[in-house]
Amino acid sequence: MKMENMKIRNYQETDLPELASFFNLYLEKYPDAKLNSPEFYTYHPLLKEKDNAFCMVDADQKILGFAPMFPVLITDGPAAQLNDIWTIILACPEHKQAEAIHEMLFVRVCERVDEFKSEYHAHQIRLASDMMVSQKADIDYLLGKGFKPFERMFVMNRDTSQGIPSISMPDGVVLRQSKLESEEEQSAYLKVYNASFPQNQKSVEDLKFLLHSPIWETGCALCAYSASNELIGSILVYPDGQNNAGIVDDVMVLPAWQGRKIAKYLVGEGLCYLRTQNLPEARLEVRASNIPAVSVYEAMGYKKVNEEYLLEKML
Repeated sequence: MKMENMKIRNYQETDLPELASFFNLYLEKYPDAKLNSPEFYTYHPLLKEKDNAFCMVDADQKILGFAPMFPVLITDGPAAQLNDIWTIILACPEHKQAEAIHEMLFVRVCERVDEFKSEYHAHQIRLASDMMVSQKADIDYLLGKGFKPFERMFVMNRDTSQGIPSISMPDGVVLRQSKLESEEEQSAYLKVYNASFPQNQKSVEDLKFLLHSPIWETGCALCAYSASNELIGSILVYPDGQNNAGIVDDVMVLPAWQGRKIAKYLVGEGLCYLRTQNLPEARLEVRASNIPAVSVYEAMGYKKVNEEYLLEKML
């Protein structure tokens, strides 16, 4: 498919101002769309060589569509395995050729998936996407291409000025703040994360991208340690880069330590931290199917304010 005066090409660092303009236009139509800052897509290590990010541009190099790809590597075992690739495929809202923009980006994404399959000797790869329920046009396009919803996510928030329930830590467990600056701290953090979320592995490059970003200047990890000085749980807290709110992220407790109210304690301490940063609201996302986690957040005063769909297609 070819459109006059338009072409698809790899996203480039010099496209950052245009991507910001595209996002602003997109957010006018879908103000709750789940978009990171343009800098995130420009400098993320998985997109550094720009082989995993594509844009549709017109003759003036104005961006009319955007599709980044984030491969998820499973590193346990003798060789890295690639099971999932996450993407969003966005077209300029209400553009007269929005469907064609979607189609060309989707074709290029599928071509890149084939390249990954060859590189990792994978018979199948799951292409997944997350969209807020309001992003109807983009969701409908993916459904029309054979994607199916496989999970819902709840967006939850809480006023940090409200009273925070007091939760006691188990005997011998202590809490420490950390900026995760040393390699030893980062390694320990990733060990707990990957044990807690085995199907959503995080690499050291992913972690360092956050640690080197501006939002981490006032963010931190609240880490729970056992009496033997083993890291057993953690929570990340940092400001939302685009709103006057705080983000609660990566709430995790090693499986052997779950069921002891450590997660509730971490969430409460995270709220206290965000309050000290004068952030009036705390936000988080959680899988709707993770009923224990949803219950923890509701017990700590969070309320559901929005939903998003996770969609998948096997290629």
